[in-house]
Amino acid sequence: MNGDEINEAIKTFSVTLANPANGEVLVTETATAAILNDDATMAIAAVNSRQPEGNAEVTPYTFTITRGGDVNSATTVNYAVSGRGLNPADEADFGGQFPSGVVEFAAGETLKSDQPESIQIDRLLLKSVTTEN
Repeated sequence: MNGDEINEAIKTFSVTLANPANGEVLVTETATAAILNDDATMAIAAVNSRQPEGNAEVTPYTFTITRGGDVNSATTVNYAVSGRGLNPADEADFGGQFPSGVVEFAAGETLKSDQPESIQIDRLLLKSVTTEN
């Protein structure tokens, strides 16, 4: 069986014995095994996706990043903010530049709440994932 980095459902296969020599009798002809998915997964959700901008310098928006699958290694994921929709936020809404950064997970860690330092976040995009082996 060849490994991959594709998140997929459990797959099963069987091995069947046939035509034993010298009059041997097959008591159990078939055995079944399962290939379990061991790939890491990540998902992001906005904790407070709609709120007024207010009069303060910063209105925090919090996002939760959840890690599943194989979490035995440390890993990182990049994030980047961009405008979206009919009236998208722009770089001026964030002090002249869309925020971006890296969220780090320790081995075994499955949940992070990240609060980019800027204001009107329309979308926080997971760009890439790296894993230490």
